[in-house]
Parts: sequence; C-alpha cells; structure tokens
Amino acid sequence: MFLRWMVNSYLRQTAQRKLQQVVGEALQGRRPVAAEGEEGAPAEPTPPCAAALVFGSDLESGGFVDTLADSQATRCASYVEFDGRRGERRLVVVQAGMGATAARRAVEDAIAFLQPQWVVSAGFAGSLDEKLKRGHFLMPDAVANEAGEELAIGLKLDAATIEATPGLHTGRLLTIDRLVREEAQRRELAQQWGAVACDMETMAVAQVCREQRVRFMSVRVISENLDHALNRETELLLDQKSMAGKLGVVAATLLQRPSAVKDLWQMREEAIKLSDRLARFLGGVVDQLS
Repeated sequence: MFLRWMVNSYLRQTAQRKLQQVVGEALQGRRPVAAEGEEGAPAEPTPPCAAALVFGSDLESGGFVDTLADSQATRCASYVEFDGRRGERRLVVVQAGMGATAARRAVEDAIAFLQPQWVVSAGFAGSLDEKLKRGHFLMPDAVANEAGEELAIGLKLDAATIEATPGLHTGRLLTIDRLVREEAQRRELAQQWGAVACDMETMAVAQVCREQRVRFMSVRVISENLDHALNRETELLLDQKSMAGKLGVVAATLLQRPSAVKDLWQMREEAIKLSDRLARFLGGVVDQLS
C-alpha cells in the first residue's frame, strides 16, 4: 500500500490532470449527452455490465484498462470510469480514489448507474504473513475492519487449485485507514485480526455490495512484503501533515541526494509492473465469472 501511496501522491499528479482534460470538464452526470462532433446524436443502447472492477487509483487499474477493447473514459461525480469490452462482455473499471470513504461513495454510484452483475475490489495490498510475497495474489474468503466487522465472501479455493497456481493465496483481508510502517505493526495486525494482508478499500466495497445484494469478490496483488521497511526520508515524508510540508521534505531530499529522483521513478516502474501482473491474473478470473 505504501508503494501506491508514494507514487500516486507525487509522481502521478500531472498524469491525473491530463486525464481530467481528456475525459472533459468535471461532468456531473455519468455521460456526456453526445460524443464530440455528434451533437444531438441519439445514445446507442448500452449492453448490460458484466462486472464493475473497483480500484483505488489509476496506478493500480492502468494495467487492466489496457486490456479492454474500445475503452472510453468518463469522469463521473464520484469516480472515473473506463467502459470497455473483453470479448463480447462489457466491463467497467471504476477508479474510486484511495480509502474506504471514497470507495463506498463510488461503489454506491456505480451500482446505481451500471447495475453490474458482479463487483470486484481489485488493486494492491500489503502482506501481513511471510508466506505472501511481493507479486503474489490474494483472493480473500473474508474481509474485516478494525471496528470488528467481518463479511464472508463465500469464495472457496480448494487445496488443488491453490497448489496448481503458484503465488495464489486465500484468507482474511483486513481493511485499515492508514499506512503500516513497520514489520512489528504488521505482525500485530495479523495476530489481532487473523488477517494475511491489508488494504484500504475492500471492506467498504463489500459492505455496499451486501446492502445492494450484488455479487462480490476481491483480487489483490501483494505490493509489500511483511518485512518491508521505510527509509528515513520516507518516514519524514509521512510525518508531515500538510502538502506544503511534504513537498518541503521532497525538495530537501532532492537537494541532499539528487539520486532520490531515480529511486522514486524506479518505484513507479515497479508499481506499473505489479499493475500489469495483476491485470493478467485478474483477466483470467473475470473471464470465468457468470
């Protein structure tokens, strides 16, 4: 989760602004009345949405968006969507924003607009178990939060399936509202909640799906190992409460160690590789949904 936060906070802001230009000026509705150059054109009938795939950020969703045919981007009131196809099926990627509050609002709106047959919470997760390594996949059978709430997902992966798919795991996914900095904190969360990984959105998505009676599942790729450690510069960055303070730490870091730019961009490249890896696995899962 830290990898996503770092890259999304500092390296993707320009791309985010460009995306907003591409999809148009802050649309309040789900779609423009007519496409560019087709003013007044009647809307084509929209086929049913087989699945809405909910991601926290464009960093996580980018790999899967690239797999969609005829993808069209639209800025909605509470999320950005990419509406496209895999084969004959219509799929919509929902970029909800980071955190449970953003995820809940986006999923409520997406279900109302899209009426998907399935909702899939996807993206990065941090390991809470040494068996789950960076690049491994988690398809949780339950999701919980620190308020003590838990929802069973109903997913059953037998031992043969897991054994035949290297790097695939199941277990409880814990949704939290903060970044976890130290291995000791991760081990404490694992012991307290019996979770094998943590993220920042899935419980909120699952709760909305339960309320709306929409079928739900989650697929996560592990972005940080259990023993992932933050360096001193990153610790200072996280301690800053304001954007000005964060930018000040970044500026000071670059002055003292110009090579930090290379490190940040390397983190971005690693995140893109994880997104692509997730996309390949997620595509195989979604293609089997009925």
